[in-house]
Amino acid sequence: MSSSTPNEGIDQTQKSYEALSSARLTATLAALALSLLYVGPLLLYSANQTDFADFSASRYLLSLAPVAAKGFIVIVVCMGMSRLIRSQAIRVTIDAGLLFITVAVIIYGCYLPLSLGKLDGVDGIEINGLNLAIGLTTGGIAIALRRLASVLLTLILVGPVSTATVALMQPSEQTQSAFLPLSKTQNNVLLISLDNLQSKYMLSNLSSSPEGFDGFTFYSEVTAVGPYSALSTLTTKMGQLPELPEGRKASVFFRDEFISSKLHQSGYDIETYGDFGQSERPSTLRHDYFSHVNNKPVSSYANLLEMSLLRIIPAPDLVSIGFYLLWPALSWQFGIAPEDGVDGNIATLTENDRHPLAHYKLDIMQFRSFVESIRATETGPTARLHHYLFTHEPVRFSETCEYVYGTGYRYVTAIPAETECAVSEIKALVAKLKSEGIYDNTMIIFASDHGPECPLNFTFDPGSHRVSSRWCLSRYQPFLMVKPFEATKSLQFNTAQVSLLDIAQTICSATLPSKACSAYTGANLLDDPEQRAQAPRFILVSKTQEDRRSYNNFEKVEVPRDTSIVEYFGLEKEYSRRVFPARVLPSRTGELTEEGRRASSGDRRGFVTHGPYAHLWPGRYSISIQYQLLDAAESSSYWEVTSERGAMTLHKTSFEPTASEAETSSVEFTLEESAANVELRAFYGGEGALTVRSVVLEKL
Repeated sequence: MSSSTPNEGIDQTQKSYEALSSARLTATLAALALSLLYVGPLLLYSANQTDFADFSASRYLLSLAPVAAKGFIVIVVCMGMSRLIRSQAIRVTIDAGLLFITVAVIIYGCYLPLSLGKLDGVDGIEINGLNLAIGLTTGGIAIALRRLASVLLTLILVGPVSTATVALMQPSEQTQSAFLPLSKTQNNVLLISLDNLQSKYMLSNLSSSPEGFDGFTFYSEVTAVGPYSALSTLTTKMGQLPELPEGRKASVFFRDEFISSKLHQSGYDIETYGDFGQSERPSTLRHDYFSHVNNKPVSSYANLLEMSLLRIIPAPDLVSIGFYLLWPALSWQFGIAPEDGVDGNIATLTENDRHPLAHYKLDIMQFRSFVESIRATETGPTARLHHYLFTHEPVRFSETCEYVYGTGYRYVTAIPAETECAVSEIKALVAKLKSEGIYDNTMIIFASDHGPECPLNFTFDPGSHRVSSRWCLSRYQPFLMVKPFEATKSLQFNTAQVSLLDIAQTICSATLPSKACSAYTGANLLDDPEQRAQAPRFILVSKTQEDRRSYNNFEKVEVPRDTSIVEYFGLEKEYSRRVFPARVLPSRTGELTEEGRRASSGDRRGFVTHGPYAHLWPGRYSISIQYQLLDAAESSSYWEVTSERGAMTLHKTSFEPTASEAETSSVEFTLEESAANVELRAFYGGEGALTVRSVVLEKL
């Protein structure tokens, strides 16, 4: 009988199980890479094909190739480094830990219910506790069975790899033609909101070009409820302004009363886009701003990979930072020519635009996609609520909807230009509905959520008046036009005082029993004018000076129906004179005094005041400065009038020394076209004492 020593027993065990063996290490790392880089993105794609309409197998594999090649290099490096580890305890720990992580990731990432991976805005990005527990448990079992690691990994990857390969080889046949079905025979409700468009500019455009809008009524006196998009679109769906306890969210507390919810309860198929999708129930088909493939100028593979990783690591900021740092190194194409087509066009659109809101320009592509996708079908009644951002400031589109590159585009003159662009786009939508034969049985409402921001107002327009320390009157001056079912008259213009709160009541009254509409406080715009006058009209005005955007941070103010919002705030339709005290103007030298702003000996040369950065329509104007210049025999101080932030000089003259009393110096000038950022600059030359008291701008 032979005997064995303890060392011989250990040697025998090592022969049957070698910790961190080359075969098992290769299989484990390859399985991890396969699940993360290949299976995960394709499983996500198979559940969200409409979000990746430009997907193709060839582009996917071309983008995957360099990543896979570098993954192979990493595996080889890791195998080599494993040979440098001599400690048996460390080798066993790494071997077991790596297998545990790989199996857990495969189970959790490749066997998740696909509903959690959908990009429809209904499902949140969060850890699924049950699936995570199953993944971790399976990983623990794999440690006990690690001698069979290669077999185990093969078995659990067969299903996901097969499913992913099927998705790769059978790309989506679904086209945008089925993206926006409207009913041929039953009622359709179409509410299209365009961000930031003001009633004044829309009225001017449609008055000169009313053709195409058969059956519509344009309301020139309309008030927004909230001064920013999320609140305005939310209250439009709510149709009323509830009194909520502090801390309650109207979006969740009140969504049973959304007009979209009411329509769904009556059998309407509901679809939303953009801000109208907030707080909708899962029964609503929601589309967030832009499709995910259009949201970033990267390959479809990279976008799919990033989205699939969010199913495993539900931390969008962390994943985005990781991609920002690692993707340039991972995606080097080994000389492969850059992709063209959709991605290339989007990259061209977005390059060299430094503003954080520049991606809004992609929204016009989405609008056109929606218009093109409209089809008349045999579906039941539908309701489509869409909010588009391509008209948001800072505006970038010309009258013909051509994107204007660079940072020098004059925002103030772009407002009317982009309004004309928006009108041409909604005319294309109207033409599409007519061509599909569904114009008559569709109730159409075109609106905006608010008007432009304060710096984009023309100076003598009443919209430049501040309703609160944060918001200007222009934010409460959207546009609204409505076409009922079967309406055929030419475009009508109505001066009644109406509100965006009236939209829910108007839709409800035209489609649902009166009982369903009882909670809405707005007016039915299709009803008797005398009854409309009885409905309250509210706006929400900030309680504080801070830009706080919670429902409970606004006062509910009622504006009578027989009073325009301009009259309510005691304003004239047009200002003709604006006074700017020196204390409110910017300065680069001197100090504030009781009289104004003063620069004297010891102060550096520079502008005592400059501004007020007025935006002016074509016309004749006067600008004057009240000043005092003492102890200066020969003045090196001067004042000038410029526009476009100094790019054009309209007037320049020296200050004349004064006596003890202040004097006024003025100049008249004519603008042949609108001008932005007109300012009077008072320059102190270093001699004597120059005091600026005020600047006055008048429209002659």
